[in-house]
Amino acid sequence: MSFRQKYGIIQDNKKFSFDLMCDNTLNNFLYQYYSTLEVPDVIILNTLPTNVKLLEILLTEKNNSKVKISTPIILDKNN
Repeated sequence: MSFRQKYGIIQDNKKFSFDLMCDNTLNNFLYQYYSTLEVPDVIILNTLPTNVKLLEILLTEKNNSKVKISTPIILDKNN
């Protein structure tokens, strides 16, 4: 799956599917996805996967630099 941003919307241009007999967790998807691509220093997701620290360690080892996985910070406009 590859993403690109157009007019503020992130769109994919390749499809990715899971084998229903395998581990379908977000951790597994992210690890497989970045196994063939360059790993960014920061990965922002709408929800954190289980064992996020372990995934950060594995991706950091692959990247040879620290990888941080986080969720977006939403600021309260009233404060």
